[in-house]
Amino acid sequence: MPDAVWTGHACYVIKNTGLIKGSAVYHYIDKITGFERFRRVTLQVVLGRFKDVELLYDLLLDGSEYPLPSGVELWLDGVLRYHVNSTRVQVNMGLASFLFRVPVSE
Repeated sequence: MPDAVWTGHACYVIKNTGLIKGSAVYHYIDKITGFERFRRVTLQVVLGRFKDVELLYDLLLDGSEYPLPSGVELWLDGVLRYHVNSTRVQVNMGLASFLFRVPVSE
């Protein structure tokens, strides 16, 4: 997709057609940091009825070992429904390694 400026930040815009069947998801990726700033999709909830869904990502969480947003807002049809703030993140290191193995083709 053509690049865009979103809230004053130059962004690459990626149209993702594989995340949600039947709906294109648009990701706005900051050209400088490489992190996602905004995501939007129009979902069909029932035949002929649609919902606009937007996720707005806050700045990165200070002091985090991983580059994670400090919060996220969920907007439905232009109305703010949720705003989640993160103050710290604890990573679960107990994930099974088989979840990350790439199958070898024969």
